[in-house]
Amino acid sequence: MFQNLTNSKLIIKRLLLLFSIIVIVITSCKRSLPCFNDFITPVFVGFKWTDLDTIVVRQYKKGDAFQSLIDTVLIISDSNVLSNPSSNDTTAIPFNKVCCDYKYLKSDSDWEIYLPALNRVVKISNIISPQKYKECIFGGDLCPDCKNPIDSFLQDGQQVIPQISTLGGYNYFAYINR
Repeated sequence: MFQNLTNSKLIIKRLLLLFSIIVIVITSCKRSLPCFNDFITPVFVGFKWTDLDTIVVRQYKKGDAFQSLIDTVLIISDSNVLSNPSSNDTTAIPFNKVCCDYKYLKSDSDWEIYLPALNRVVKISNIISPQKYKECIFGGDLCPDCKNPIDSFLQDGQQVIPQISTLGGYNYFAYINR
């Protein structure tokens, strides 16, 4: 009986030691990592679907007065794309979903959205998104919610203070009125 009690205490001590080592290893892997940039989703208000069936997105070097073109993407949409998500006369078009993952409107560039049907250009620039950091475990794998906020941006030269979206998955909107 005394032998079993001693063995049990020894096993508990070893388990506590192992647990302590694991906690020390995990907490020592914590690092302060930069958060990733959030994005802006354009929301078109009062447009007909035919106004939005073709969209050209141009990416420019940030702060270069739209002089240094980096990339251009042509988005040809259909009614299925334009209805996601839509409400009455308002249509949000997440470019990364209808085109390509790298076409988020982020703060690292300035952007032009060209609507050929209306011969209209919307310019989004000077996206202010301060760099934040977060304590993450194991290289950031456990910090997927770490995003830099967007404090403001210029839309056609006018400052916009974006509001947080109520639609899941879309944090910031640029409202574009017809």
